[in-house]
Amino acid sequence: MKKDPIYNYRNVFNEPIKIKQLTNNVSLPYFIKLRDIGIYVLTLLLLFLFLHQFVSFIDHYISIFGIVFYLGVPYLVVRIIEHLQPDGKNIMWFLLDYIRYLFNYKLKHKKICHDVATNYIDQKYVFEPFNYKIKEEKIMDKTISVYVENIHNHLGEWFDLPTNLSKVHEKLKLDDGEVAITDYEAPFTINEYDNLQHLNETAQLMDTAPDYIIENAQALINQGWFKDMYDLITSYQDKLIYFPNIHDDDELGMYLIEHEEYGEVPDKLSYYIDYEKLGQDYRINSGGIYLKGGFVIEQ
Repeated sequence: MKKDPIYNYRNVFNEPIKIKQLTNNVSLPYFIKLRDIGIYVLTLLLLFLFLHQFVSFIDHYISIFGIVFYLGVPYLVVRIIEHLQPDGKNIMWFLLDYIRYLFNYKLKHKKICHDVATNYIDQKYVFEPFNYKIKEEKIMDKTISVYVENIHNHLGEWFDLPTNLSKVHEKLKLDDGEVAITDYEAPFTINEYDNLQHLNETAQLMDTAPDYIIENAQALINQGWFKDMYDLITSYQDKLIYFPNIHDDDELGMYLIEHEEYGEVPDKLSYYIDYEKLGQDYRINSGGIYLKGGFVIEQ
């Protein structure tokens, strides 16, 4: 699918006024910025007003000093100012904004809150203490409980796995080992005739898996990346790449830029990045999915 081109007109709108054609018959060999002419003339006037006596004194001993000084210093000032960009701004706009701030707020001792001037009172306030309780961290339940029933005599009982399977046989009076799991409590689907020994081995490994694996077990199995819970716990480290606390395409795009997935991006360009579209493309191309607590892709 052909993507629509993206145009950035910022440089066009920020282009300074330039002069080349002086009259109908007279033109300069190249463009000169009107801003540079203004800076040059202003610098020349200031030098003449404040340093004329000093320059004349030196020029008395070095005859061409005055010409070189009055021509060279303003040109050097123009070149320096042209390359200065405080806070990423043109120096002229920066100085204009600073002058506005100085006279409108700084000298008037005004305080700003969300770009609005507010009254400032230099007085101490004491607030009443607020009693709060830290919310207890939720502990992930990693237990597996199954209701096992003898399909012949219909004896049944709940068992927390892992357990000693000989006790299961003893309580249910099993002879041939034919049982059915008619109910269960677990973070993944258990079928009626799943192997009890296999489930017992799975339960022994549950504590070794991180919370995000347990919490999203069924979603990961449904994705087709793992055969069952045992396969998930034993091989997730080799098969998955997990991005914690990433919940949507916008957050995913920002994560990719911050971790230099596409190389280092200058700060001045970060404002023009469509993070949501970037995250969407990465999610589709990688085949990843959003889980509870993060984003995951298959290696």
